[in-house]
Amino acid sequence: MKKYIVILLVILTLAGCSKKEINENSSYIKPLEIENDTKEFKMYRAVLGDIKFFNIKVPEEAISWSITVFQNDGKEIVKESFETFDNFKITPKEEFNSVGVGVIDNKFSISINGNVNAISNFPNSEFIKSEKRSSSTTFLQKDISPVKLNEPIILEKIQYTNKNSFTSLFEPYLKDFIIDENDKYYFLPLLFTTMTLQKNKLIEQNTLLVYF
Repeated sequence: MKKYIVILLVILTLAGCSKKEINENSSYIKPLEIENDTKEFKMYRAVLGDIKFFNIKVPEEAISWSITVFQNDGKEIVKESFETFDNFKITPKEEFNSVGVGVIDNKFSISINGNVNAISNFPNSEFIKSEKRSSSTTFLQKDISPVKLNEPIILEKIQYTNKNSFTSLFEPYLKDFIIDENDKYYFLPLLFTTMTLQKNKLIEQNTLLVYF
């Protein structure tokens, strides 16, 4: 409990360090800017490790949100079973204003408004270990505004490779990302959707549309 209180306090402090002006007239995802040499930054790294925070304004038409782990199978990007989601009938949109993603204690972790939850053990597979691959973690660096509905936006990418260089391009929308099929990738995208999320289904007007 004390750890989560410290995390929340650090997040709130860091939020005050953001220098970006917020456009109140449009939906957005904005990486939180912090000063590297501040005491708060050192606390942030000590407590949370490799995690990045974003300021959020939800699209007006959104009904639900989700953050899901994706990985690649060769050239194909596929969805893992690890997911956290909610419907805005439960969580009001105006209360959904910050998101953090990263890996803490070898677990994929997310923070929604300061509440940190581990959603899965990070899969350090034997494939990765046997290949002795180097890893690189990249977070979304630019503002996204307006936010497209029903399109997962990559907040974090983790890439494993046995080459000397990593993918330099970072497409924010998952559908646009081009991978090297010889490497291993993990993605944590945020999705705002016009459909109601229920367990492992997308539902609209009481009609099943998509399994995922």
